[in-house]
Amino acid sequence: MPRLPLLVSALLLGAGCFNASAGDVPIPWKEAPLPAPAAGKALYGVCGLPDGKHGWIVGAEGLCLSTSDGGQTWEKRETGSGATLLDVRFNDATHGWAVGNGDPNAPQARGHVVMMPGMAMKSSTLLITEDGGKTWQAHWVPTNFELWAVETSAAPALQICPSGGDQHLDGDNLRCNGGKGWSSDRIFRALFDLRAQDAEHWIAVGSPVSVGFMPTPTSELYTTKKCRALFSKDGGKSWSVSKGTEVMKGRCLRGLAVKKGAPAIAVGDGGTILLSEDAGEAWKAVESGTAEGLKRVAYAHGEGKLAVGVGSKGVVLVSGDAGQTWKAVGGGAAGALTHLSACGDCFVAVSKEGKVFRAKAADLAAAAK
Repeated sequence: MPRLPLLVSALLLGAGCFNASAGDVPIPWKEAPLPAPAAGKALYGVCGLPDGKHGWIVGAEGLCLSTSDGGQTWEKRETGSGATLLDVRFNDATHGWAVGNGDPNAPQARGHVVMMPGMAMKSSTLLITEDGGKTWQAHWVPTNFELWAVETSAAPALQICPSGGDQHLDGDNLRCNGGKGWSSDRIFRALFDLRAQDAEHWIAVGSPVSVGFMPTPTSELYTTKKCRALFSKDGGKSWSVSKGTEVMKGRCLRGLAVKKGAPAIAVGDGGTILLSEDAGEAWKAVESGTAEGLKRVAYAHGEGKLAVGVGSKGVVLVSGDAGQTWKAVGGGAAGALTHLSACGDCFVAVSKEGKVFRAKAADLAAAAK
C-alpha cells in the first residue's frame, strides 16, 4: 500500500481508512506488520517497557506476540492456551503475566460462576512466563468470569479484575500467590482495570453495582451502588469506595493510568474522563470532546505529562497536561481500539480487528498542543 502524505495519514482499521475529521489533528501512527498466524485475530492487551525495545500483545485464541525493537516488528509466541486473553503485564524483560477466559480445554469452573449466554462453565486462565514470553505456564482461576486486568507490582502476589460480562456486571477481588492459593472478597461490581500507584496505594475502576443479593449486604461496597471506582491504602488487601464517580456520561469506567507525581486518569463509556489527585479517593470529570466509548488510557514513560486514550470507532485522544485537557487526533471511521501502552519513546495501540499501530510520543505530544 503506498504511503499517504502526512496531511491525510490514517490509521488503517480493517478494510477502512481512519481519516482525520474536521478539527482533528492528523494521526502520526504507522501500522506494524504482523506474522501470518495473527491475521484477523482480535487483540485486547498490550504492554511495553520503558527500555523502548520489549513489548507484548495478547488476544483471541491464546495469541501472544512479542517485539524486541519497540513495536516495529512482532513475533508469535506459543502460549499453549485457547483462552481469549484480555490483559498482559510485564515487570521486566523476562517476568510476565496474562489473563483471560474461555479456554475450551480448561477444567470445569468452581467457586463463583456466572450462568449467562455465551459464558462457558470453564475456569478462567492465568498465564505466567519467566523467559520473556517464550514459554508460559497455565494456572486455572476458580471462576468463569472474564478477567480484564492483572496487577503484578507485588508479584508473586497477584490481584485480578473479574467481570461477569456487560450483562452481569458483578465480580470479586481475586488474589493469589504465583497462581496458587486463591482467595477472594466480594466487591459486588465488575472491575475492568487495576493499577498500583505505589506499594500501598492501588486503584480499581469498573461498573456500578447492578446485581441484587439476599440477604442485602451492608458493606459500603454494596450500598454505595453508583460508585465506579475503588481505592486501597494497603496494597489491595482491602478496598473503599471513591467519591465523584456517581454521575458520569456512561455506565462503566474501562481504563486507568497512573504515574508518580501525576493525577490518576480513568476513562470509560460515553467519552468519560475522570481525574484523581489523591490516589483514587475522589474524582472530578474533565471534558473529553467525544461521546465515544473510551477503553484504555496510558501515560508516556519518562517525566513528561503526555497521556493518550483510545476507544471505539478508532477514537484517539491526547493530553499534554496530565489529563486536564484533551484533543482528538483523528476519528470518524469504523473500528475499535481496545488497548494501548507506552513502549520507550513510542506508543503501541491494538484493535479488535487485529491491527497494531505505533506512534512516536513526540509526535503525539506535538499533536496535543
